[in-house]
Amino acid sequence: MEEERCLKLRLGFLDEVAVSWHDDAHGRGPTGIAARERRPAISGQITVDPAMTPWADAALSRGYASSAGFPLGRGDEVFGVLSIYAAEPDAFGPE
Repeated sequence: MEEERCLKLRLGFLDEVAVSWHDDAHGRGPTGIAARERRPAISGQITVDPAMTPWADAALSRGYASSAGFPLGRGDEVFGVLSIYAAEPDAFGPE
């Protein structure tokens, strides 16, 4: 039953947050950086990362502590970003 409650809590995260690829408040997290700079980007601790302020409440309420964005594309063209959230702080390392 706990697993079902956790799943329901995590569903709807993307409906609740606004993410941008532009260099603005909603584009300075790992997803926006990955898209603009065409490189993986990490926020190791959502609670202390000022770039994560627009999404911090929604992420923390779902138990997310860190986030990473990985650009998807071919050559110099980025057509999307794979964003992953983890319950552990500093869950994503350079490797």
